[in-house]
Amino acid sequence: MPVGVRGLAFAALVAAIVSSLASMINSTSTIFTVDIYRNYMNKEATNKQMVLVGRIVAFIALLIASLAAQPLLGGLDQAFQYIQEFTGFIYPGVCVVFFMGLFWRQATTNAAWFAAAGTFAFSIIFKMIIPDSPFQLRMGYVFIILVFGASLISFLDKGKKVQSACPESFMGKAALNTGWALIIVSAIGIILGLTLSKPLEHLAFSSIYMFSIMIAFVGGILITNVKMKVADAKAIDVDKEIFKTRPVFNIAALGIVVIFILLYFLFW
Repeated sequence: MPVGVRGLAFAALVAAIVSSLASMINSTSTIFTVDIYRNYMNKEATNKQMVLVGRIVAFIALLIASLAAQPLLGGLDQAFQYIQEFTGFIYPGVCVVFFMGLFWRQATTNAAWFAAAGTFAFSIIFKMIIPDSPFQLRMGYVFIILVFGASLISFLDKGKKVQSACPESFMGKAALNTGWALIIVSAIGIILGLTLSKPLEHLAFSSIYMFSIMIAFVGGILITNVKMKVADAKAIDVDKEIFKTRPVFNIAALGIVVIFILLYFLFW
C-alpha cells in the first residue's frame, strides 16, 4: 500500500485493537465486581468500592495479559489467528445457550449448563484429535454436538415444565411452513456439502453442510415451538411485533448477504 494509505490502515488497526481491549477490560472488571465481589465477598459494597475494585481488577488483568503475551504469542506468525482460534472454544456454547434460550420454548437450565461446559470440553477434544483441521470447522463440529446434546437434555428434563401452547399470533401456520422449508433446504445443503466437499475443497465447501445444519436447527425450533404443548416454566411469549423491519432494511440486509457471497467466491 502507498505510504499515506498504509498509515491510515495502521491507525484503523490500532483503533480496533484499543476498542477490543477496552471492551474486554470493562467486561472483566464488571464480571468480577458484580458477579463475584458483590455477591460473595462484600454484599454491602457501595458504588465507590465497586468502582475501586473494578479498577484494581482491570489493572491485574492487564498485568497478567502482559506477562502471558510473550510465552503464548511470541513464537507465532499470526497472533490474531491464535486469539480467534482459542476464543472459538467459547463461541459455539454461547451461540447455543443464547439462541436456544431466546427462541426455543423447550430449552431448560440443564441444557444451558451442558452447552456452557461442553463447549470447552469438546473444543479441546477436537483440538487434540484433528489439530490440522481449520478451527472454524472444529467450531462447527462442536456447535452440532452441543445442539443435539442440549436438545436431548431439554426433551428428557421433566422438571419445571408447564402446559403451554405457543401463541398463534406469532407461531402459526406460517411458522410451520417456514420451519419445514428450512428443513428441506438444509437437507439439500447437507447432501451437497457431503458430496462436494472433496472436489471443491479449495472453496471450503465443507462449511456448507455446517451452515445447513444451523438452518435445520432454526427450522426445528419453529416447528417444535408450535407443535409441542409443553414448555419450560421460564419460557416467555414472544411478540412478533418486535421482529418487524422496514422493506428498506430487508433489502439492505439481503444486499449485504449477496456481497458477502460474492466476496467469498472471489477471494477465498
